[in-house]
Amino acid sequence: MNESDFNKLIKKDKYQVFLCKTPANTLLRFIIHTYFITNDKGKIKRWEILYLKSLCKTSWSHLHLNYLKPWQGFVKSFFSRNGPRFSGQIMSKVEERSAIKIIKFIEKSPQIYKFNNYYLAYPGPNSNTFTQWILDHFPESGLKLPWNAFGKNYSPMA
Repeated sequence: MNESDFNKLIKKDKYQVFLCKTPANTLLRFIIHTYFITNDKGKIKRWEILYLKSLCKTSWSHLHLNYLKPWQGFVKSFFSRNGPRFSGQIMSKVEERSAIKIIKFIEKSPQIYKFNNYYLAYPGPNSNTFTQWILDHFPESGLKLPWNAFGKNYSPMA
């Protein structure tokens, strides 16, 4: 997805939630990193957990808001932060009533997500743990993560 393709999907008079993915990096490109893009009637936000902390002014430790552009994927090399990037891809979306509920919940995540300060690539918690945590609160949305979203099944030991 590029900027032009992304902008064609945005409806500025609607509420939308896009479930997105990008390959993790070239060596592990079968593993995906997932994130959300929310559209609150034209206010576009990207929400995700990253392995690095506090990368922008709107970071809560590992939870980041708008660190990357909505259509950007990860850099292809694990060892570079500025190299060539994969494209982000939209896996699915919800609109209107369902989207409003999900947007409100995601916007509370800096205060209520219990793993903002802890990250472990495998088994988690990681980006996919965060995404699945949100989806678990909205099963009626029909949004699902694929098998290669490692960390989606992370559950801390009791």
